[in-house]
Amino acid sequence: MKRLMASRRNFITILFVIAVVFFLFMFSGAAKDILNLYGQNSYAYNYDRTKNARSYMAEPDEGGGSSDEKASESAVDMETDDRGFVVCVGESGSISNTVERWCDMHHRSMEFHYRTAQLNIDTENPPVMLVVDGATMSADDIHIIMDINALGIPVVMASMPDSSVIEEDDDIRIFLGIDTLRAGEVELKGVSLYDGFLVGGGFDYDPVSEKQREELMDLLLEVPWYTTLAGTKTYMAGILYDDVYETLPEDEVSHYKNYSLPALVWRNRTENSYVFCVNADYMNDITGVGMLSAMEYEMSEYVIYPVVNAQSTVIVDFPSAAKENDEVMQRQYSRDSVSVERDIIWPDIAAIMERYDQKLTCMVSPKLDYSDGSEPDPATLIYFMKLFKETGAEAGISLTSEYSYSTKDKLTYDYDFLQKTIPEYMIQAAYVGEDDITRSCMQLERIGFKDVKAIVCAPNRNKRMMEYSVDGRIVLRVINEGDRHTFADDLRMRSIQTAMAYSLVMQDMKKVIYPESAEDDWQKVFDRYASYRDTFFGNFDLFEEVTASVAAKRADTFMGIDYAYSRSGNMVKVKSDRTGAYYLLRTHGEVISDVIGGSASSVDDDTYIIYVKNLSATVVLERKEVNPVY
Repeated sequence: MKRLMASRRNFITILFVIAVVFFLFMFSGAAKDILNLYGQNSYAYNYDRTKNARSYMAEPDEGGGSSDEKASESAVDMETDDRGFVVCVGESGSISNTVERWCDMHHRSMEFHYRTAQLNIDTENPPVMLVVDGATMSADDIHIIMDINALGIPVVMASMPDSSVIEEDDDIRIFLGIDTLRAGEVELKGVSLYDGFLVGGGFDYDPVSEKQREELMDLLLEVPWYTTLAGTKTYMAGILYDDVYETLPEDEVSHYKNYSLPALVWRNRTENSYVFCVNADYMNDITGVGMLSAMEYEMSEYVIYPVVNAQSTVIVDFPSAAKENDEVMQRQYSRDSVSVERDIIWPDIAAIMERYDQKLTCMVSPKLDYSDGSEPDPATLIYFMKLFKETGAEAGISLTSEYSYSTKDKLTYDYDFLQKTIPEYMIQAAYVGEDDITRSCMQLERIGFKDVKAIVCAPNRNKRMMEYSVDGRIVLRVINEGDRHTFADDLRMRSIQTAMAYSLVMQDMKKVIYPESAEDDWQKVFDRYASYRDTFFGNFDLFEEVTASVAAKRADTFMGIDYAYSRSGNMVKVKSDRTGAYYLLRTHGEVISDVIGGSASSVDDDTYIIYVKNLSATVVLERKEVNPVY
């Protein structure tokens, strides 16, 4: 049998093809490595801190007080400006603080009074809203509020009067839109948020198991049981336990479930205006800012206001370039901490980034425990920096450490290591945790981190979401922790999204390397984070995912902008003193047909993000086409 043999020409051709394929595989990897400019921050930008030092959003006095002296005319020249001002009355410092923060966000002025007797409404220049802390008010006080509402001024009852005040006065009961008080207090099983109020849609905060109730339910569940009159509009209501219905005749159960649930947030239309009622504690912290934005939308033909348009995720104390807590890591993962971060944690993080198009900010900590003798490996940090470059992540610096190592000594150590490893990389973001912001900024400046613009700090529902530090850096407060998300956290997040189109989620990685319980195992942490991301955060994917330093840049525009807006016919005009600003526009059944001087994207029903490239834009609206039903 004759054997087939390759000719010399064919043999050379085959060798050439093999060589080309080998070269392409080898060269593509080498080229990828060569072209990976991991030592440069793609998000770097210049920022003049001096213009904002000590300039924005000083914390309000705990006792309240009139803030009308802070009111000033808009620096933006426009024939008409529909912003107006707000009046707040009552004894609660927490409610007045919430209102003041909301006014700051919308760049409105605010008047505050302790007593209704101090109210002096100018009918020629009335406020756009009167916010009332009704918890300590008498019937006479409420009647004064009713007289003001009769002038056409919308009223927000940020807290309700005592139930006895309502029961004993039919005029007050009808004014508030209340049909009956079925119980002075009822225990709720859950809470329903209905569609169309807060941006992101509705949600039932209704635990499906006792385990979920223990982990997630932290909303106020003991409230007076008010049912509302016909013609009112309910935005939030309580969910009752099934045993409540067992005492009712069968033919009444459906009516109760549809019309007699305990009302938590609702609107009543009065003769000349509206009154909004809040039968819960939502107005006592930052949750209230989105409620106010939603109420303004519900009382208006449309609303438009500046927002941040930034969704950021910060991974704290990741990566660490040193091998630490080796005994625990070997027992739990059968490898050292560097291998855990490289081979187990990063692939999961990268998968989430790709799935949701996230732009992470990883707050690097060369070491976590500075008291041991291990040294960080430059090659490990460079490896992760290359991964960050490939995936669009940004590196920042973490100021936290495992044990009581001074921030000054930690930063000095970290600065020396980073200067030797990635000397050209501009660090623009820092995580300070719960440390004093002013002191942290001073240490960053003295040690050499002069380019840091974004200061990320731990969550605090009673603090502003963003502000300027004493030296003009942009302080961003974490809203939610990635693997810890309760129902109150979610309502607060939806509210802040409505008011600011802003979210900042933080995931602590130090607890994975130094676990305190079995719940700190990475697989459990990741499973919780992925579950919450799918369940709670998905409705806000249309807001833009950005790194912390980009969020800080947009926050600077949001905090510093002066703007005005007005409507003529089907055209809404907005004008400001800042370029590149974002606005949230909400309409009732109108869609955008054109934006002159900007662009628009839909983020929810009747809700749009408007980008204004220069100083002004005109939004052209038209009614939705309704398909006839035959």
